[in-house]
Amino acid sequence: MLGLMFKSQSRKWKAIAQVHLDLVWRAVDYFMVFALQHSIPEHDVRERLVEHIIQPRLLTLRKSVDAKLEEIIDCHGGVNTGLMDAYQDTRNHRLQQTSPLASTSLDAWGSTSLRKPDGPKAGAKFIQQLIRLVFDPKGFVSDVLSSCWSSSNAHSPTTPQGTHDSALRKHDASILVRDSEAFYESNLQFFIGAIFGLVVEKGLMERLPDELFTQRIVRHMSKATLKLVAGETEGTARKRIECDEELKGLEECLNKLTTGGRI
Repeated sequence: MLGLMFKSQSRKWKAIAQVHLDLVWRAVDYFMVFALQHSIPEHDVRERLVEHIIQPRLLTLRKSVDAKLEEIIDCHGGVNTGLMDAYQDTRNHRLQQTSPLASTSLDAWGSTSLRKPDGPKAGAKFIQQLIRLVFDPKGFVSDVLSSCWSSSNAHSPTTPQGTHDSALRKHDASILVRDSEAFYESNLQFFIGAIFGLVVEKGLMERLPDELFTQRIVRHMSKATLKLVAGETEGTARKRIECDEELKGLEECLNKLTTGGRI
């Protein structure tokens, strides 16, 4: 049950982290456009540089960052069995600490109230008030467990032994709630730190300068890529052909004028 509750709560982390990562990418896109506008004045060259070099590299980087995010989310997708192991290992010690509390309380009532006709009911009420003073459910785990305790207590005997067992169960439950809430909070804090440290900072920000237009990228650029980036566009090539044809016609006219005196 704890594993399902923890998984249900941690499932929301992915959506929150994804929204944060999308906002980071929006900032990256804005920075890229701003930097290129001030470093490459030629609009056509800038657009082709983004299309053929920068965007493919950023897409690869985005896939790497998303994979790292999924890895961190999978790591926190369920409750750690070590929580239940630690709970079972310390259960005997908790029972030893709880038994004297319930026994002492019942002994105090045994000298007076428990000897009355309604003594067992009064004893049960006293123990319930005592438990209520030392145990206050809170958090998402206790919200679910409270209904279970209410149902269980409705069928519990009101004898001193039954009240004693109920006190033990509630004390165990309080320890389990406290440990599980601490486990949830610590994992949430670790998850936030991992997103900022491993995904945003290490996975993106430190790699981003090398994924834009650097000297290393230029040196390793193939001839085909260089032609796509710095070569002629279709419009420029068409205009060049038209200009060449016009120039050829003008040169023919000039030759005829200089040699024959007429066209």
